[in-house]
Amino acid sequence: MTLEVMNVRKDTRDRKAYYKAYNDANKEKRAAYYQANKERILEEDRIQRLENLEEARAKDRAYGQANKHIVNAKASIRRSRKRNANEIIDSEDKWVLKEMYELAKLRNAHTNFVWEVDHIQPLSKGGKHALDNLQVVPRQWNRRKHNHNANKFFGA
Repeated sequence: MTLEVMNVRKDTRDRKAYYKAYNDANKEKRAAYYQANKERILEEDRIQRLENLEEARAKDRAYGQANKHIVNAKASIRRSRKRNANEIIDSEDKWVLKEMYELAKLRNAHTNFVWEVDHIQPLSKGGKHALDNLQVVPRQWNRRKHNHNANKFFGA
């Protein structure tokens, strides 16, 4: 290895160390600046979004289409939180919930019908939003079931 290559590697390491130290040192300054100017910054962000509303909505729609399983999982948690029926609180449970929506998405791709995540005991009938009360079922079966029963799906 030549001396020149060694110096370049040394410079790269020093640069990375410098940027890490710089970011760590200025993190507090950036946080203090944000707190001192929070209202102005939020107002500028709001104005920026309003001026580019169609672009922002298009980005939101594109994200939602590309990540339906994540959006659906978050929406189900939000709805259950409203009803005070949420038992999915830690990161492992949230991961399992996202995997259930991912499983429904995979089944959609491999079968000729749409799959959904269903509450076995409906929330409207006192059921909880918990992993042991959720199942992946065909949409047609779920819509027919509505909230009239607490049957488990044994078809797949």
